[in-house]
Amino acid sequence: MAILTWPDDLPWETRRDGFSAPFADGRIRTDMEDGPGRVRLRNGSPLRPMTIVLDMTAAQHARLERFWAEDTRHGVLPFFFRHPLRFGLPLLAGDPALPVLMADGREILIDHWLLCQFGSAPPAPAPLPGGRLRVTIALVVHP
Repeated sequence: MAILTWPDDLPWETRRDGFSAPFADGRIRTDMEDGPGRVRLRNGSPLRPMTIVLDMTAAQHARLERFWAEDTRHGVLPFFFRHPLRFGLPLLAGDPALPVLMADGREILIDHWLLCQFGSAPPAPAPLPGGRLRVTIALVVHP
């Protein structure tokens, strides 16, 4: 079975407000009676939480519902999602950092994808003026 990809007919560029991508935290903390707690690493690689916020039309929201329900089986199956902070940026090198160019003079753009699953809560739409929707989506990024 092939891994799914975020549908091309859905937006992927997240809004700045509401976006969150903290580091993966694989630590276990144990409180002690006195002094600082003990910290150790969990077994295995931790998942990284990420929250994205997308503005969509009603038709795009319907497509997202279909992707959630049918393609990912109600958020269970993983899929590839464009990295919101890196995808499409020019590749830089040197000091000062300058774009790396192809032989024809075009910039090389970063093509960075993340393997994700929907997080603990399903996508949550909120109405916007003009019949649009602002959808908050919790994801977990696999290592």
